[in-house]
Amino acid sequence: MLRNIAIILAGGLGNRMQLETPKAFVKIGGYYLMEYSIKIFQECKSIDEIILVVPNEYQTLSEELIQPKYNKVSKIRTGGKTRFESSNIGVYLVDEKEAKVLIHDAARPFITEDIILNSLSALEQFDAINLLSPISDTVVELRNKQIFRMLDRDLIRASQTPQSFKLSTIRLAHEMAKNTPADKITDDFGLVLKYKCGTQSWIEGDKLNFKITYPQDLIIAEKLLKGSFNSTF
Repeated sequence: MLRNIAIILAGGLGNRMQLETPKAFVKIGGYYLMEYSIKIFQECKSIDEIILVVPNEYQTLSEELIQPKYNKVSKIRTGGKTRFESSNIGVYLVDEKEAKVLIHDAARPFITEDIILNSLSALEQFDAINLLSPISDTVVELRNKQIFRMLDRDLIRASQTPQSFKLSTIRLAHEMAKNTPADKITDDFGLVLKYKCGTQSWIEGDKLNFKITYPQDLIIAEKLLKGSFNSTF
C-alpha cells in the first residue's frame, strides 16, 4: 500500500499582502496561519507524513516551534525563489519510489479532512487530481485593457490546493519542465496537463478553501479562524 504524504508550501513572501512577515507565519488566534493546515493533515489518519517547505529565515523557527507540536512533520526545508522551485524541493524530499502526494498551499487554512480523503480516493483511479471550485462572479476576458468577451462561468472553475499526484507522475512533470522558466509555472497540475505525464481528473473543492492573497482575505480568515476553527485547537 502506498504511503500518503502532504507537502505544505509555506515559502510565499506575501508581497500582495503588503506584509513584512511571510503570510504563512502571520499569527491568528495565537497560532501561525500555516498551523491550521498542518493540524488538519496531522489529525487525518490517512496521512502518514508531512513535509514543510519554508523561507530560509524561518526554518529554525519552524524546527523549534512547529515541528515538536506535530509528530507527522518529518522534514522542514528552505524553499526556492518561486513556488515551482519550492514544490520541486518538496517533491524530491519524499523518500519512497512511489507514494500519494498532496501538495498544499499553507495560505489555504480552511482545507478539510473530506477534501484530503476524496483526493486520496481519486488517486486510486488517476495519476493526478486537481481540486476545483465553482465561480460565483461573472468572468470577463480582457484584451489590451478592454473587455473582449464575457465567459460562461458554468464552464469555468477556480483551481485550489491540495493538488494530488502519484509521486512518479509529478516527478516526471517536474523533470520535463526543468528548462521552463520557473516564474512561468503557476501550479503543479498544469505541468502534468502540459506534458501529458499521466492520467488526470478533478474533484469538487470548497469555496471556504480560499487562498489568502490580499489584505481583505486576511481579515475574513482572521474572523473565521478566531471563531469555530480556533476552538478545535
